[in-house]
Amino acid sequence: MGPHPVQALFRSCISGSLRRTAARRDHARRTSLVVAPEWDVRSQTREIGPSASHHLNKADMHYFARAFFVPGRETAVLVFIDESGHPRPNDPTKRPTILAACIEENKLGQLSRTTYALQRSLLSQMRLNRKEREGKASELMTRRALTKNAAKREFAEAFFDRLRDFPLTVFAVVAERPAKQPYEGADVLQAHHRFLLERINLFMERDHPDDLALLIYDNLDPGNAAKFAASLDTFMSRGGGKNFRYVVPSALFADSEFAPGIQVADRFAYVVRLNEEEELYQQQVISDPYLSTIKRYAAIVRSKTRNYELPDVEPGFLSYGISTIGADKFIYEAPVARSVRAVDGPVGGVETPDS
Repeated sequence: MGPHPVQALFRSCISGSLRRTAARRDHARRTSLVVAPEWDVRSQTREIGPSASHHLNKADMHYFARAFFVPGRETAVLVFIDESGHPRPNDPTKRPTILAACIEENKLGQLSRTTYALQRSLLSQMRLNRKEREGKASELMTRRALTKNAAKREFAEAFFDRLRDFPLTVFAVVAERPAKQPYEGADVLQAHHRFLLERINLFMERDHPDDLALLIYDNLDPGNAAKFAASLDTFMSRGGGKNFRYVVPSALFADSEFAPGIQVADRFAYVVRLNEEEELYQQQVISDPYLSTIKRYAAIVRSKTRNYELPDVEPGFLSYGISTIGADKFIYEAPVARSVRAVDGPVGGVETPDS
């Protein structure tokens, strides 16, 4: 009997991709993937892009925590990434935000149990639409949801209360909405993604030097997923990402309904964005109950991030865990010939003010 499809997927993501450089070969030699004996061959994955990125379905996510095994530590870091808003001139959000929730593999089961228990106990009496079942903040954490719907308000309060002390680390990039459309070709990974990946790699280097980070994004349609996978592959193989030794250079895509980590990233990104857009950090007293709640939630998110000193760049230089970037950081034109723009030097960014 052949390997479980998810086992084969992870092997291709780890060992195949990491052969690109000598440093990644070192990781590949000491990294193997083991699947628990009780795994059922109940699911299929499919390649959707040139960097061997894949969609994970419900069965894959159910057994996901058992699939990624690093000898010596028996853990890996799963990085769930989602966006609140998009850096486009016609986007309704003023401060599009991308956020990564980094969770050690052996804590994923605890997160899943906590999240689904809250949904069963507090939302089970409601008839949920598709986005509500997926746990989207755009349905569960709007002004109407938190001020007019007691069940959704209680759910949000319980969710952030549970995660206040949950062992996870957060990094985010808050962007200025550009006045013109950034370039979206498959040969360029845009600035907010690059800045976020730099922070993830730094986090792994400083806090998990024996492990690798596996990137898991919220589902995209196959066309956009393939284009994003290609841009990530270009950046990780020929751009600034080729020096990111602690990040698996391939993306996975998961349905947020079955991936609690994506739900965490989605809700966290939502409150960070609103905190920035409404400049809640500048207000000591907020009379609006909804915005006061959002500011309180944003403070919880901020408590989960980390800043890192980079003395090799310059004395006192900090890479902020939650930072802002201007619209000038985006790429607006297709790259000339085969040149690939790398990370714009040290991307310390600008720290978002304290909540």
